[in-house]
Amino acid sequence: MIRLFIALSLIFFADVHSLHAEELLISKDTVWSGEVKLTEDVLILPGATLIIEPGTKITVHSSETTRTEPEFLSSYTEITVRGNLKAEGSRENPIIFDAVDANSDHEWAGLIVDGGKASISWCQVSGAESGLTVIRGQVQVIDSSFSRNRYGASIVTTESKAAFTRTSFQKNDYGLVLLNKGVVTQQETSFSDNKQKDFLQAGLPQYRPEGKEYILPELAQDAPYQSESLLGTVIWKNRVRVSGVVRIPSTSRLIIMPGTVVEFTKNDTNEDGIGENGLLVMGMLVAKGTKEQPIIFRSAEKERKAGDWDAINIYTSDGFQNILEHVQVEDAYRALHIHFSNVYVGNSVLRGNYRGMQFQESLVEVKGTEIYGNKSAIRARDSELRFAGNRVFDNYSGPNLYRITGEVSGNIFSGNLSDGLRIREGGLDVKENTIVTNRYGLTVAYANFGSFHNNIISHNQEMGIALKGTDNIKVSGNFVQLNGANGMSLLNASAEIRGNHFSDNGERGIGIISFKGVIEGNNFVNNGLYAIGLDGVSDISAPNNWWGSGVDMEKIIFDRKDKAGLGLVDYEIALEKPIAFTWPVPQILVDTVWDGEFILPQRVDTQMGSFLSVKPGSVIKFGKDVSLWLFGKFEAVGLPDKRILFTAEKETEDQLYWDQITTEKNSAVFKFCDFQNGNMALHSHFSNVEVNNCRFRRNDSGFRARGGPILVTESYFVENVYGMVFYLAKGVIEKNIFTKNEMGIMVRAERRGGMVVRLNNIFANSRYNIRMGDFNEGHNVNARDNWWGIADPAAMFWDDTNDAGIGVVEFEPSAPEKFDIKIEPWE
Repeated sequence: MIRLFIALSLIFFADVHSLHAEELLISKDTVWSGEVKLTEDVLILPGATLIIEPGTKITVHSSETTRTEPEFLSSYTEITVRGNLKAEGSRENPIIFDAVDANSDHEWAGLIVDGGKASISWCQVSGAESGLTVIRGQVQVIDSSFSRNRYGASIVTTESKAAFTRTSFQKNDYGLVLLNKGVVTQQETSFSDNKQKDFLQAGLPQYRPEGKEYILPELAQDAPYQSESLLGTVIWKNRVRVSGVVRIPSTSRLIIMPGTVVEFTKNDTNEDGIGENGLLVMGMLVAKGTKEQPIIFRSAEKERKAGDWDAINIYTSDGFQNILEHVQVEDAYRALHIHFSNVYVGNSVLRGNYRGMQFQESLVEVKGTEIYGNKSAIRARDSELRFAGNRVFDNYSGPNLYRITGEVSGNIFSGNLSDGLRIREGGLDVKENTIVTNRYGLTVAYANFGSFHNNIISHNQEMGIALKGTDNIKVSGNFVQLNGANGMSLLNASAEIRGNHFSDNGERGIGIISFKGVIEGNNFVNNGLYAIGLDGVSDISAPNNWWGSGVDMEKIIFDRKDKAGLGLVDYEIALEKPIAFTWPVPQILVDTVWDGEFILPQRVDTQMGSFLSVKPGSVIKFGKDVSLWLFGKFEAVGLPDKRILFTAEKETEDQLYWDQITTEKNSAVFKFCDFQNGNMALHSHFSNVEVNNCRFRRNDSGFRARGGPILVTESYFVENVYGMVFYLAKGVIEKNIFTKNEMGIMVRAERRGGMVVRLNNIFANSRYNIRMGDFNEGHNVNARDNWWGIADPAAMFWDDTNDAGIGVVEFEPSAPEKFDIKIEPWE
């Protein structure tokens, strides 16, 4: 890499000046005037100021590349401000930023303020992906305009502050974008002719995980190293300080013991802000820590920050597998930098670096690792990758994979400010991932092979899935919901799109500009503007999809019937009921809506703070011994004519086929729901649960409760082993029917009258109407004012009269006749 370093205290670029260098790093105060042509990225370093004089014209040449150095944020040409930018024109002599082809759109990245400050006045910014992007910085814009950009301006973090005065946003796709509660003030701001929206806003991500952090006690220094080569087998332990580049030649081996801390001093000879010390491994590296005794690589500086040291560089080491396990790498330029090598990374943490990983022409496996708080999580090309069970979150950009083959499975990509997962070319199998709360979810460009299936893609601020220039791609079994704009966007794409669930996306289930292929066997439910919105001239084949119940197809499809000159969406062969969707992952991290038929083949846990809503008429089917654990809020509210069914995945007489729905220290509402074939169909743990107009049939236990409060009303318990079981619970059981169970109600343990059972019809249960349990220590249950169906209700109780010390069923007075409880029997 070539770095052009400006070392003078004040430098002037006047008249016509072309800045031809791989990067231009501005470390001292610099002035631009006249005409400036940019063919490469510009970075204003902290402490430096770039002054752009009135009348200056900056022409930016398109330079989309698959190579982006870690300190930059886009694959397009960018001007990034980490110091100060003063672009202050005048009415008579404005400053112009534009692409080299003034008639083209989105040819460069734009102005990116990343932790710096910018004062912009009388400027015209055009032709960019985002005219202005503010990331943890401060910007004042006065008397300026943003036009012909994809985004006029984007304010993308909570720490971002921008003030716009007398500023216009015109002829962009989107005018002003405000994400993650950035702070924006506007005065006399105008919007006109923006194609999509003048203003696009999204709040903070709902799911914000805590990153894992390895911590070790302070250790005595074991050995210092300068720039030197290690010969033979060398073992590092305790605390190692590196003040240079330590090389491990091809015939050598470095073994780092568990509990070791490796610290790198900062050596920045060219004053570009990037440290140069690190490791260069051409032999073998074995760094196997443990959960209790991890290995930590970090800066030795008192005030540690990203870029203090270079990297763990592993080059031409492919004769064996280099191992990094239970390691934490932080404060680096590139935490791991791998070329022509075989590397395994497991149960590790890569955080607070410019880039978490970068590799090329290598065999790489990453498992159980957390990659967070970096500018760039991963950038890779021309390699074989196995990436499984990792969490990649809170980076500026998630993994960017170019010509990669292999598998990406079972990961969580969340809260990244740009892409969650970006793939260009290659042939990856991407499955069973959760891609949520990023700006863009999954982006696939120019790939001629690949399968993208069984992923959860939800709550991304703009797009869920985007395909561009693809061919021979299969997109199947994905749950695509509640993304800000389109669930899926298609541009010059060819693919098979089958068996997906597109619902509740902000604008379109699928937005199409140009597409070849088939859209078949998918569910489209309650998308904002259209199920499919076509903005191209070619016809689209979309047979055998389910479009929802009772919808007006003319209103949910946008095509030639709505605007002359467009293609036609062929949807005429429509399904009458939803495609059964198999939930592909073991968790639900964000607010989710189930509307249709869902199959759970494995235990599913909802995240604390999330809200799962099941819509009327839905059917939830459980695999053998499968359970749903609700740690967040839950609501399953059907209607009298659209009941919700929780049942086994297949027809069965097994009353223990599936396990349970457990509410754990949260609130839940069940109305007009039916439960069958469950072990403990509904199981409440210390939760506020309301059950109304529900039916429980052929379960081992219909409803078990501990703690509360619970309220069960107008519900029907029939043909269960136990209708209800409660243990130290509190609440009210009122106006229900318990009949034809082995035991209507079992009280395993009661405390101080916590449960009240009243106004119910409890009758004709084969063994007992109520049974007191062995854990009950002499406490009675209040079961007064119920109808028992027999003259001697006590004959159908098991209590203290049968087994001394287990408490009494207090049933008097009893209701003289059956209550008229309006519940439709379950035939």
